[in-house]
Amino acid sequence: MRIFSTQKISKSIYQVDIIDEERFALLKDNFPGYTISNRVSAALAGDSHKHSVSQAMIILWVNQHSHPVVILNDGNGITTPVTLGGRLLIIENQENFVQKAQTLTFLNQQFPDFNDIALDIETVKVSKIQRASKAIFSNIF
Repeated sequence: MRIFSTQKISKSIYQVDIIDEERFALLKDNFPGYTISNRVSAALAGDSHKHSVSQAMIILWVNQHSHPVVILNDGNGITTPVTLGGRLLIIENQENFVQKAQTLTFLNQQFPDFNDIALDIETVKVSKIQRASKAIFSNIF
């Protein structure tokens, strides 16, 4: 009683064919139609990537502060509760971000001319969505 047949085309690509149209139609009838107007409604419809991101939260360790802060980036621009430094260091590895003191010590050892004066540190998880939304923020520096 299969509805679909699948065939692996390559490492991460599959071809899916409907082999039982009648049962597939019943399956579709069991799911309501959704009006997709934002990322949340797209997620409820089963595919959150059908709608672009309208905002982003950026975690930032601001110049010499004792703890990270959250910066909001939405259609209206950047909202920040603090004054940003003049330079930005982007760290993709979250563990290195959390261990800020050790990371800065390591960078100072590796690069003799490195300094952390007026340096803000941002953590990112690289994805198309985050690259696009954070590009606006990174342009401030």
